[in-house]
Amino acid sequence: MSSFSLKIIAIIAMTLDHWNIILGGSIYMRILGRLAFPIFSFLIGEGYRHTRNKKNYFLKIFFYSVLLQIPVFLFYSSNEDLNIFFTLATGILFISILENNKMNKLTKFLLVLFLVIGSEYFKFDYGAYGVLSIVIFYNFRERKQKIFWLFLFINIVYIYLDRVFLIQIFSLFSLFLIFKYNGKEGIKNSFISIIQLIYCCYIY
Repeated sequence: MSSFSLKIIAIIAMTLDHWNIILGGSIYMRILGRLAFPIFSFLIGEGYRHTRNKKNYFLKIFFYSVLLQIPVFLFYSSNEDLNIFFTLATGILFISILENNKMNKLTKFLLVLFLVIGSEYFKFDYGAYGVLSIVIFYNFRERKQKIFWLFLFINIVYIYLDRVFLIQIFSLFSLFLIFKYNGKEGIKNSFISIIQLIYCCYIY
């Protein structure tokens, strides 16, 4: 399964989930929606791994996060959660810190600890759970069993901390799709990519 196919599945799942919240409906749509974020977490790491300019990749995601948040602050409330692109950008930053060979271990530890705590304190969408998911998928992409157990672990921890998070356990089913990834990009078209991005921004 290509990254394009995974992206389409994630977008469909996300759309059904969000429309279900707005219109009200079946719990099954909410469950289906749990597939979206883990797939996006996996794909953001793959994008980072294959990009030629990692700095620009991070800055692009961060730019989207700020751009999307401005209308939320203007028309809703400054107390709203920060959008998912902040989570994705933080996950990328976390990975870049881990891969920086110029930093000592203590500095790395303090920086990633700050990112994890900050993602909760500033109310990023999915918070530390989201950031850690990105790191797990990226760091252990060749070790499927380890991904399964670590992803299961953070889900259990968050369910224990907040029972509202219980439905997120169904996100484990996304692993069946992610593990089918063949390392190929699939359909590559700049226009389609732009449409996908605009649509994702609109939905979020």
